[in-house]
Amino acid sequence: MRQITYVFLFAEAFDLLTTGVIVATGGVELSPLVGHFGWIMTIALKLIVIAGIAWYMEIKGKPAFSKVLDWIFPAVALVPVVWNTIMLVEHYI
Repeated sequence: MRQITYVFLFAEAFDLLTTGVIVATGGVELSPLVGHFGWIMTIALKLIVIAGIAWYMEIKGKPAFSKVLDWIFPAVALVPVVWNTIMLVEHYI
C-alpha cells in the first residue's frame, strides 16, 4: 500500500478516535448524519466510504488529474482531526 493511502487511513482513524473522545467527555457531534441515521449506521457508512476511497487511491495507471485526488483526500480527512484536536485542547486546558 502507498504511504499516502496510509496517511488517509490514519487521518480517518484519528477522526473516529477524537470524535469518540469528544462525545464521551460530553461534547456534541456536529454531523447531521448522526442525527438522521444514528451512530452505528453513520460509522458503517463512513467505513464503506473510507474503504472505497482507499481502494481508489491504490489504483495504478490513473490519469494525471486524478492523481491530485490522492493528495486531496488525506488533506480533507485531516480537517476534522485538526478541529477535534483543537476542541479537546480547549476542553482540557
